[in-house]
Amino acid sequence: MEHHNKQVEGTERLFRFQAAHYRLPDSFDGFVYQGQLVQAEALKFAVEHWRRRKFRTAGSLFWQLNDCWPVSSWAVIDSSLQPKAAYFYSKRFFAPLLVSFRKTPKAIELWGTSDLLRPLSGLLTVELKSFRGKRVWRKSTSVTISANSSQRMLDINPESYKGIDLRAHYLHATLSVRGEEMSDNRFFFVEPKHMELPPAKISSHVRRISPGVLQIALRSGTFAKNVRLEVPGTNARFDDNYVDLEARKTVRIMITCTENLGKVKKRLTVRSL
Repeated sequence: MEHHNKQVEGTERLFRFQAAHYRLPDSFDGFVYQGQLVQAEALKFAVEHWRRRKFRTAGSLFWQLNDCWPVSSWAVIDSSLQPKAAYFYSKRFFAPLLVSFRKTPKAIELWGTSDLLRPLSGLLTVELKSFRGKRVWRKSTSVTISANSSQRMLDINPESYKGIDLRAHYLHATLSVRGEEMSDNRFFFVEPKHMELPPAKISSHVRRISPGVLQIALRSGTFAKNVRLEVPGTNARFDDNYVDLEARKTVRIMITCTENLGKVKKRLTVRSL
Protein backbone atom coordinates (compact mmCIF):
# COMPACT_ATOMS: atom_id res chain seq x y z
CA MET A 1 0.00 0.00 0.00
CA GLU A 2 2.82 2.44 0.79
CA HIS A 3 4.63 1.65 -2.49
CA HIS A 4 1.43 2.41 -4.38
CA ASN A 5 0.74 5.70 -2.59
CA LYS A 6 3.04 8.60 -3.51
CA GLN A 7 1.43 11.14 -1.14
CA VAL A 8 3.74 12.16 1.71
CA GLU A 9 2.48 10.28 4.79
CA GLY A 10 -0.12 8.80 2.45
CA THR A 11 -1.21 5.81 4.54
CA GLU A 12 -1.27 7.87 7.73
CA ARG A 13 -3.44 10.50 6.05
CA LEU A 14 -5.93 7.88 4.87
CA PHE A 15 -6.46 6.70 8.43
CA ARG A 16 -6.45 10.20 9.93
CA PHE A 17 -9.12 11.63 7.64
CA GLN A 18 -11.23 8.50 7.90
CA ALA A 19 -11.09 8.68 11.71
CA ALA A 20 -12.28 12.31 11.55
CA HIS A 21 -15.57 11.28 9.97
CA TYR A 22 -16.16 7.53 10.33
CA ARG A 23 -15.75 4.76 12.85
CA LEU A 24 -12.57 2.93 11.95
CA PRO A 25 -13.36 -0.22 9.95
CA ASP A 26 -12.39 -3.76 10.90
CA SER A 27 -11.73 -5.06 7.36
CA PHE A 28 -9.86 -4.04 4.22
CA ASP A 29 -13.13 -3.80 2.29
CA GLY A 30 -14.50 -1.48 4.97
CA PHE A 31 -11.35 0.64 4.73
CA VAL A 32 -11.71 0.98 0.94
CA TYR A 33 -15.47 1.63 1.19
CA GLN A 34 -15.20 4.37 3.81
CA GLY A 35 -12.13 5.90 2.20
CA GLN A 36 -14.14 6.40 -0.97
CA LEU A 37 -16.92 8.02 1.03
CA VAL A 38 -14.45 10.50 2.58
CA GLN A 39 -13.41 11.55 -0.93
CA ALA A 40 -16.98 11.68 -2.26
CA GLU A 41 -18.35 13.74 0.64
CA ALA A 42 -15.42 16.19 0.44
CA LEU A 43 -16.00 16.81 -3.26
CA LYS A 44 -19.75 17.13 -2.69
CA PHE A 45 -19.26 19.72 0.08
CA ALA A 46 -16.84 21.77 -2.04
CA VAL A 47 -18.67 21.70 -5.38
CA GLU A 48 -22.05 22.48 -3.82
CA HIS A 49 -20.45 25.50 -2.10
CA TRP A 50 -18.92 26.75 -5.34
CA ARG A 51 -22.13 26.24 -7.30
CA ARG A 52 -24.11 28.20 -4.70
CA ARG A 53 -21.67 31.11 -5.27
CA LYS A 54 -22.61 31.45 -8.94
CA PHE A 55 -21.27 33.69 -10.56
CA ARG A 56 -18.65 34.71 -8.02
CA THR A 57 -17.45 31.22 -8.84
CA ALA A 58 -18.23 30.40 -12.46
CA GLY A 59 -17.34 26.71 -12.54
CA SER A 60 -15.40 23.94 -10.87
CA LEU A 61 -13.19 21.11 -12.07
CA PHE A 62 -11.71 18.53 -9.71
CA TRP A 63 -8.55 16.44 -9.89
CA GLN A 64 -8.63 13.65 -11.03
CA LEU A 65 -10.58 11.42 -13.43
CA ASN A 66 -8.74 8.11 -13.56
CA ASP A 67 -5.71 6.07 -12.45
CA CYS A 68 -3.03 4.45 -14.62
CA TRP A 69 -2.05 1.83 -12.00
CA PRO A 70 -3.44 0.39 -8.71
CA VAL A 71 -3.10 3.20 -6.18
CA SER A 72 -4.80 5.15 -3.40
CA SER A 73 -5.41 8.47 -5.14
CA TRP A 74 -7.74 11.37 -5.90
CA ALA A 75 -9.14 9.61 -8.99
CA VAL A 76 -12.85 8.83 -9.30
CA ILE A 77 -12.23 5.85 -11.63
CA ASP A 78 -9.64 3.23 -10.65
CA SER A 79 -7.04 1.55 -12.84
CA SER A 80 -9.38 -1.35 -13.68
CA LEU A 81 -12.02 1.18 -14.86
CA GLN A 82 -14.26 0.67 -11.82
CA PRO A 83 -16.02 3.93 -10.83
CA LYS A 84 -15.59 4.97 -7.20
CA ALA A 85 -18.19 6.53 -4.92
CA ALA A 86 -17.19 10.06 -5.97
CA TYR A 87 -17.93 9.22 -9.62
CA PHE A 88 -21.60 8.63 -8.77
CA TYR A 89 -21.68 11.57 -6.34
CA SER A 90 -20.46 13.87 -9.14
CA LYS A 91 -23.46 12.90 -11.25
CA ARG A 92 -25.64 14.42 -8.52
CA PHE A 93 -23.68 17.50 -7.43
CA PHE A 94 -23.01 18.51 -11.05
CA ALA A 95 -26.62 17.96 -12.17
CA PRO A 96 -28.08 20.97 -14.06
CA LEU A 97 -30.58 21.51 -11.24
CA LEU A 98 -29.31 21.26 -7.66
CA VAL A 99 -30.93 21.73 -4.27
CA SER A 100 -28.38 22.03 -1.45
CA PHE A 101 -28.03 22.90 2.23
CA ARG A 102 -25.85 25.57 3.83
CA LYS A 103 -25.45 25.75 7.60
CA THR A 104 -24.93 29.18 9.17
CA PRO A 105 -24.86 30.28 12.82
CA LYS A 106 -28.48 31.48 12.50
CA ALA A 107 -30.16 28.89 10.27
CA ILE A 108 -29.85 26.00 7.85
CA GLU A 109 -30.38 27.48 4.41
CA LEU A 110 -31.82 25.68 1.39
CA TRP A 111 -30.50 26.83 -1.98
CA GLY A 112 -31.53 26.20 -5.55
CA THR A 113 -28.89 26.30 -8.28
CA SER A 114 -29.81 26.04 -11.94
CA ASP A 115 -27.65 25.83 -15.05
CA LEU A 116 -30.78 25.83 -17.21
CA LEU A 117 -31.23 28.78 -19.55
CA ARG A 118 -34.88 29.27 -18.61
CA PRO A 119 -36.69 30.12 -15.36
CA LEU A 120 -38.03 27.17 -13.43
CA SER A 121 -41.02 26.96 -11.07
CA GLY A 122 -41.52 24.02 -8.75
CA LEU A 123 -42.35 22.72 -5.31
CA LEU A 124 -39.70 22.62 -2.60
CA THR A 125 -40.37 20.11 0.18
CA VAL A 126 -38.24 19.61 3.28
CA GLU A 127 -38.81 17.00 5.97
CA LEU A 128 -37.29 16.28 9.37
CA LYS A 129 -37.10 12.50 9.74
CA SER A 130 -35.66 9.88 12.03
CA PHE A 131 -33.41 7.16 10.66
CA ARG A 132 -36.14 4.67 11.57
CA GLY A 133 -38.50 6.37 9.14
CA LYS A 134 -40.66 8.54 11.42
CA ARG A 135 -41.51 11.98 10.05
CA VAL A 136 -41.30 14.77 12.66
CA TRP A 137 -42.53 17.54 10.35
CA ARG A 138 -42.88 18.43 6.69
CA LYS A 139 -42.94 21.82 4.94
CA SER A 140 -43.65 22.60 1.27
CA THR A 141 -43.43 25.88 -0.59
CA SER A 142 -43.65 27.00 -4.20
CA VAL A 143 -40.38 28.39 -5.56
CA THR A 144 -39.12 29.98 -8.77
CA ILE A 145 -35.46 29.80 -9.76
CA SER A 146 -34.25 32.31 -12.34
CA ALA A 147 -32.44 31.12 -15.44
CA ASN A 148 -28.76 30.28 -14.95
CA SER A 149 -28.69 31.38 -11.31
CA SER A 150 -28.33 30.37 -7.68
CA GLN A 151 -30.54 31.65 -4.90
CA ARG A 152 -31.56 30.99 -1.32
CA MET A 153 -35.03 29.48 -1.24
CA LEU A 154 -35.77 28.73 2.43
CA ASP A 155 -34.36 29.12 5.94
CA ILE A 156 -34.82 26.41 8.57
CA ASN A 157 -34.81 27.89 12.07
CA PRO A 158 -32.93 25.90 14.75
CA GLU A 159 -36.10 26.05 16.85
CA SER A 160 -37.72 23.64 14.39
CA TYR A 161 -35.39 20.82 15.47
CA LYS A 162 -34.77 21.87 19.04
CA GLY A 163 -34.95 19.02 21.53
CA ILE A 164 -34.58 16.16 19.06
CA ASP A 165 -31.71 13.67 19.10
CA LEU A 166 -29.50 15.02 16.32
CA ARG A 167 -27.65 11.69 16.10
CA ALA A 168 -30.83 9.93 14.98
CA HIS A 169 -32.46 12.51 12.68
CA TYR A 170 -31.77 14.27 9.38
CA LEU A 171 -33.31 16.72 6.91
CA HIS A 172 -34.43 15.61 3.46
CA ALA A 173 -35.19 18.16 0.74
CA THR A 174 -36.71 17.55 -2.69
CA LEU A 175 -37.38 19.91 -5.58
CA SER A 176 -40.16 18.77 -7.91
CA VAL A 177 -41.35 20.28 -11.19
CA ARG A 178 -44.84 19.30 -12.40
CA GLY A 179 -44.82 16.32 -10.06
CA GLU A 180 -41.41 15.00 -11.18
CA GLU A 181 -38.58 15.00 -8.63
CA MET A 182 -35.69 16.91 -10.21
CA SER A 183 -33.24 17.05 -7.30
CA ASP A 184 -32.98 15.90 -3.72
CA ASN A 185 -30.43 16.26 -0.94
CA ARG A 186 -29.94 15.52 2.73
CA PHE A 187 -28.50 17.37 5.70
CA PHE A 188 -27.01 15.39 8.57
CA PHE A 189 -26.53 17.14 11.89
CA VAL A 190 -23.53 15.07 13.03
CA GLU A 191 -20.56 13.25 11.50
CA PRO A 192 -21.30 9.74 10.22
CA LYS A 193 -19.30 8.22 13.09
CA HIS A 194 -21.80 9.77 15.54
CA MET A 195 -24.97 8.82 13.64
CA GLU A 196 -27.23 6.30 15.36
CA LEU A 197 -28.03 4.38 12.21
CA PRO A 198 -30.22 1.31 12.82
CA PRO A 199 -29.16 -1.97 11.17
CA ALA A 200 -30.41 -1.81 7.59
CA LYS A 201 -32.22 -4.85 6.22
CA ILE A 202 -32.08 -4.13 2.50
CA SER A 203 -34.05 -6.25 0.07
CA SER A 204 -32.92 -6.45 -3.56
CA HIS A 205 -34.86 -7.77 -6.55
CA VAL A 206 -33.07 -8.14 -9.89
CA ARG A 207 -34.90 -8.64 -13.18
CA ARG A 208 -33.97 -8.51 -16.85
CA ILE A 209 -35.31 -5.53 -18.84
CA SER A 210 -33.78 -6.31 -22.23
CA PRO A 211 -30.71 -8.14 -23.60
CA GLY A 212 -27.70 -6.90 -21.62
CA VAL A 213 -29.81 -4.66 -19.35
CA LEU A 214 -30.99 -5.52 -15.84
CA GLN A 215 -32.83 -3.55 -13.17
CA ILE A 216 -32.38 -3.89 -9.42
CA ALA A 217 -35.03 -2.66 -6.97
CA LEU A 218 -33.73 -1.77 -3.50
CA ARG A 219 -35.86 -1.26 -0.41
CA SER A 220 -35.21 -0.92 3.33
CA GLY A 221 -37.48 -0.69 6.35
CA THR A 222 -35.21 2.00 7.83
CA PHE A 223 -33.00 4.70 6.37
CA ALA A 224 -29.92 3.15 4.72
CA LYS A 225 -26.94 5.37 3.95
CA ASN A 226 -24.51 4.97 1.06
CA VAL A 227 -25.80 1.67 -0.28
CA ARG A 228 -23.08 0.14 -2.46
CA LEU A 229 -23.77 -2.52 -5.09
CA GLU A 230 -21.13 -4.83 -6.51
CA VAL A 231 -21.18 -7.94 -8.70
CA PRO A 232 -17.61 -9.28 -8.41
CA GLY A 233 -16.21 -11.24 -11.33
CA THR A 234 -18.60 -9.78 -13.90
CA ASN A 235 -18.70 -6.80 -16.27
CA ALA A 236 -21.69 -5.23 -14.48
CA ARG A 237 -21.95 -1.44 -14.70
CA PHE A 238 -24.46 0.56 -12.64
CA ASP A 239 -26.14 3.81 -13.66
CA ASP A 240 -26.10 4.85 -9.99
CA ASN A 241 -24.50 3.59 -6.79
CA TYR A 242 -23.66 4.59 -3.19
CA VAL A 243 -27.25 5.80 -2.86
CA ASP A 244 -29.25 6.70 0.24
CA LEU A 245 -32.48 4.77 0.73
CA GLU A 246 -35.42 6.45 2.41
CA ALA A 247 -37.30 4.13 4.77
CA ARG A 248 -39.92 2.06 2.93
CA LYS A 249 -39.21 3.75 -0.44
CA THR A 250 -38.04 1.75 -3.46
CA VAL A 251 -35.02 2.85 -5.50
CA ARG A 252 -34.42 1.31 -8.93
CA ILE A 253 -30.98 1.16 -10.52
CA MET A 254 -30.17 0.02 -14.05
CA ILE A 255 -27.35 -2.45 -14.70
CA THR A 256 -25.65 -3.16 -18.02
CA CYS A 257 -24.22 -6.69 -17.93
CA THR A 258 -23.76 -9.53 -20.41
CA GLU A 259 -23.73 -12.21 -17.69
CA ASN A 260 -26.78 -14.40 -17.13
CA LEU A 261 -29.34 -13.32 -14.55
CA GLY A 262 -28.63 -16.23 -12.20
CA LYS A 263 -24.93 -15.40 -11.95
CA VAL A 264 -25.65 -11.73 -11.22
CA LYS A 265 -28.11 -12.64 -8.45
CA LYS A 266 -25.65 -15.09 -6.91
CA ARG A 267 -22.70 -12.68 -6.87
CA LEU A 268 -24.53 -9.46 -6.02
CA THR A 269 -23.33 -7.85 -2.79
CA VAL A 270 -25.13 -4.99 -1.03
CA ARG A 271 -23.38 -2.92 1.63
CA SER A 272 -24.44 0.19 3.53
CA LEU A 273 -22.93 2.38 6.22
